[in-house]
Amino acid sequence: MTTEEFGPRLTVDLTVDGVQMGYLKVPLSCSESPLRQHQTPLCVIRNGTGPTVCVLSGTDAGYATGTTILNKLFTAPDASCISGTLILLPALFTPQSTVSQHDVHTSRVNEALDEKILQHCDAVIELASASRGVEVAAHAAIWATQLSDKPSGTHEDAEALMAACGAPFSVRRFDPPAKHSVADLMQSRNGIFLRLDVGRYNATDKLSQLLGVSTVRNALLHLSVLKDAPFTLQATRILEVSNHQHFIASAKHGLVHWFVDLGGTVHRGNPIAAIISNDDPFNIPTMIDARINGILLAKLDTAITQPEQLLAVVADEVPR
Repeated sequence: MTTEEFGPRLTVDLTVDGVQMGYLKVPLSCSESPLRQHQTPLCVIRNGTGPTVCVLSGTDAGYATGTTILNKLFTAPDASCISGTLILLPALFTPQSTVSQHDVHTSRVNEALDEKILQHCDAVIELASASRGVEVAAHAAIWATQLSDKPSGTHEDAEALMAACGAPFSVRRFDPPAKHSVADLMQSRNGIFLRLDVGRYNATDKLSQLLGVSTVRNALLHLSVLKDAPFTLQATRILEVSNHQHFIASAKHGLVHWFVDLGGTVHRGNPIAAIISNDDPFNIPTMIDARINGILLAKLDTAITQPEQLLAVVADEVPR
């Protein structure tokens, strides 16, 4: 057997026109299971020359909303509506996978994804949800730091794609992406990476699905991989998350009472929440004040908080 047969492989051909269903197969040999293999289902829709775009979800097993969005968008794929190549991975990791997001083999799966798919893409769109225990306002995001050393025009292209999604918020992120994440892998590429955050962790709801379908469709239209009538959309509000002042930690253990709704405006020095001690609920609550003016982008999704736990993320609103 050749070495290639032991390495990661695609069961589809990215250069062939039409609709193909197949798998990204990644061998994960270990002492417990020498023949262990991770299989990610995928669909490739190709119609002649044009951009190559990958839309994927399930980079965490709890990102269920993204999987339902892709299922709704492409229940019956048709190559005639595509110009170029569209690669769909609805669930990189699932609760039933042989590998979970936090498994020791995760980096191997992501490296195979990078080697077999991401390196061929002009743009990658990741559908994600809030992390476990966090509630996030629906938004489109780009990592601005990864664009600083890219070819001229890449930054403008990424900004234009983010705005074209029509998401309630657009976010420029300056924090480093998680190691081995798709955003991290795309830092070495000249393509565009966009992340859409919709829905709650390990849950789906109709509003998030409808919003996700709309934003993905808008993004694919903007990239010219999806055929439709010409259109122009702009993001309504641009946000930035750049430093530690945007992340607010809990001051103590207790019950959280919120003064600002998700997506609401906060003002520096004004309270966004109060923490009521469980030991003595009749004591004076501990007020949590905002350190900057901005928008409440994310907040704790449980009623009880622990000391030093991430309580909220406040983003700057900036002009377009």
